[in-house]
Formats: sequence, C-alpha cells, structure tokens
Amino acid sequence: MKRSVTAAIALATHIALRLLIAGAFSAVIGGCATPPRLTSPANVAPAVHAAPSLTPTSVTEPREHRLHTPTPLVTVDAPSETTQRHLRVFEELWEIINEKYIYPDFNGFDWFAARIETEALIRSGLSDEEFYDLMRDLVEKLGDKHSRFLSPAEVAEEEAAYRGTGNFVGIGIVTDFNPEAGRVYVLQVLPGSPAEEAGIKPHDHLIKANGAPLVNAVGEPDLSPLRGEEGTAVTVTVRTPGQAERELVITRRLLSSAEVVEYRLLQGKPRIGYILIPTFFAENIVDQVHDAVRALMTSKGAGQHLDGLVIDMRINGGGAYSVLTRVLGLFTGGTPGYLVDRENNRSPVRIRPERVGNSQSVPLAVLIGPATESYGELFAGILRHRGRAVLIGQTTAGNVETLYAHAFEDGSRLWIAQETFQLANGASWEGRGIEPDIRIDKNWDEFTVDDDPAIQAAIEHLSR
Repeated sequence: MKRSVTAAIALATHIALRLLIAGAFSAVIGGCATPPRLTSPANVAPAVHAAPSLTPTSVTEPREHRLHTPTPLVTVDAPSETTQRHLRVFEELWEIINEKYIYPDFNGFDWFAARIETEALIRSGLSDEEFYDLMRDLVEKLGDKHSRFLSPAEVAEEEAAYRGTGNFVGIGIVTDFNPEAGRVYVLQVLPGSPAEEAGIKPHDHLIKANGAPLVNAVGEPDLSPLRGEEGTAVTVTVRTPGQAERELVITRRLLSSAEVVEYRLLQGKPRIGYILIPTFFAENIVDQVHDAVRALMTSKGAGQHLDGLVIDMRINGGGAYSVLTRVLGLFTGGTPGYLVDRENNRSPVRIRPERVGNSQSVPLAVLIGPATESYGELFAGILRHRGRAVLIGQTTAGNVETLYAHAFEDGSRLWIAQETFQLANGASWEGRGIEPDIRIDKNWDEFTVDDDPAIQAAIEHLSR
C-alpha cells in the first residue's frame, strides 16, 4: 500500500509533512517517504531497514561522478528585487545539493542542465508562489522521495507540528489511503476528539462526507469534504472492516495536532504491554514513551516489571535523530551503526541506555509494515540486530537516508538527503526494507482493533 499524500484528515496544519524542522529542532531527521505526515527538519536521522541476511554494501557505491562547476549567473537587464532574491536562494540551493547530496550522480538527473533551465525561468520573473513551486519541483526531480523544499509558510507549520503547538479544525483523525482498494482508512483517532466520541476507531474505512465520496473518480483521495468551520457538522459514512456501513453526524472542533503515543496492558496471563509510537517527529514523544513504559511497568501493582512488550511501529514514518536515540535508549545501548555520507565519512550513532523497570531486558516484539519508514525502520532494525526484539508484520519501506535542513534568507528551507545508515559491518537497508521474522500478510485496513493479527502473533510469541 502507498501512504497518502495527505496523511492527516482535516488537519489543515498537519499537511503531508513528516519531517523535522531546522534550527530550533534537532538538526537531523530520518527521511520520510513521499509526503509523510510532517515535513523534514534540519538534521534528520536515517531510517534503517533490517534484513536478516544483508550483504555489506556501501551507501556510496562506486559511481562515475564529478562536482559541477557553477556557471556564473548571467546578468542581462537589472532584475527586480524579488527576482534577485529568488536567484540568490536558487543559487545557494543548487550549490548545497551539488556539494552535499548523498548521490553524486543525482540519481541520473542532469543537475547542470537543471541549473541553466531553472535560472532562465527565474529571470523571466516569478511570483513567490511560482518560485516556491519551481523549487519544490526541482528537488522532487532528484527522485529520492525524501529530499524536499518548503516555503516559509510550510516551515512555520512544520515547526509548530514538531513542538506540538499546532491546531486545526476537524473531527480528530489521522488517515492513510490504500490505492489498490481505493479507500481511505483511519490510522489514529485523537483522544477526546469528536471522532472518538462518535465511535470511530483505527482501521475503520471512511467512505463519504456529506454524501460526497472521499475517493474521486480518478481514484485519488479527496478529504476536503471533511473540512469546515468550527462548530459545523459533517455526516461521515464509516465502515468497520467486516461490518456494514453506518452514518455518523460529527461536529468539527478546534483540536491540537500534537502526536499521541498510545499504550495499554494486553489481556492474558503474562503481563504484556502494548505501545504505539506514531512518529519520532515531535519533541514530546520521548516523554510520552517514558511515561507509557513507567505506567505499564507499575500497572496492577506488579512493581517495575513486564513479561513482554509489544511496540507498534506500523504507522511510524520517522522523525528526529535525538528522539530516535533517546527512545531506543530505553531498550538498548551502544553504537549499532553509522551515518555515512557520499565520501564514505562515517559518524557513529550512539545510544545511551536508560533503565525504566526492566525495560533493558524485557522481551520485545516490534510490529512493522510498509508504512514503517526512516527512523521507524532504524528503531526496529537496530533492536533486532542487537538481539532485543523479534519483528512481526510486513516488509518496511526501505527509506533510510538522513536529511539535513538548510535555511534560506526568505525563511524557506531545503531538506536534503546527505547521509544514510549502515550497520557496523557495512550492511545497508536502503532500498531493501526490513523483512519480518514472523510475517502477517493482512494490511492495516483489513482488520479491527479487536482482531489485530500482528498483536495476536506478538502475544503468542511473548507468552512462550
């Protein structure tokens, strides 16, 4: 399945971004696949794909390449002030990618020709909106599905999302899209939201809003009917997998777009906990996971102990390096691998262990799937590589580049893939994905909260 361009329904400020933000945030983030939930931040940590039998491969495979020598910008008539600014931003962007992009052959894209063509378009005179569209298109042509360009407005949205200070008017659900089945489905329902109050649950299919299909005639998701003004109602047609459609009248409210970690104690004799980590993008995710582990360890008076823990990474598209390493530190420590640039310079990934109850020794089952990307993949792959976890589900995305943010004078930002992750033995998961130890072929939109086959498989494994 393919992650939808708009992962958050009715989240005007949560538009197709799942990256980290420059400056105020961690400088590194794990690259997310095509529009993840947030935009990429300044420095993004790479996502790792763990495969049982990986052949050591250098990220910077031998390629014929050379750095292009910038052609001086040609001056004809004196450009306007706006055009001069556009030219300065473009020239800086071009130079950064020319010198630092992880793939020195630019994935077969003629970066030198692109400079000449793009400069000519800018000199013809563009509005800011047209210029930002041009920069987005240019970066997308690199073809790595991680690198991206953000306008100043998108940068502001990204930073609000990372800090958890963003708001939106909606019903309070996060969604994805299955293009093969042609349906929108629910990933998460925000606690205390109108959607939760109406009985919508994760895995539910969203069919219509006010009678309008949420998948248009050409098979693309169109979530605009869900949006509207605060206090207005929308009639949503919903179907729980295996059940009949039902109509729900839901009143839109102003809600926080902050990401939420879910946790609970699973039923059964062994004390097995469950934690869903939706992202590593938000800075408060670390505290939320710590709180969840502590609460599960002490629930029902068991005293700092669990017999097993299920960590759900099936909707985690990556995020910030600092968030990844601090959450990993609850379960392991050491130096599992390196971030490697195109010159084969290696920067060690260091994890500082932190014990909460028996978190450093509790048996782990990590749930993975095709939407597990970037640092979500690194989290799962590192835990298995260190012998701490069994992986259950489907093959991950295989997108593990590290993004770095570069800010420009007009407030726009470039997220560019500059590194990838390698294990200590040189093996790379980029482009391969991580294969599960226990395969579950059902997709997220094919079961309910109560009959999740991956959770059941995890319980069975951890109960042995």
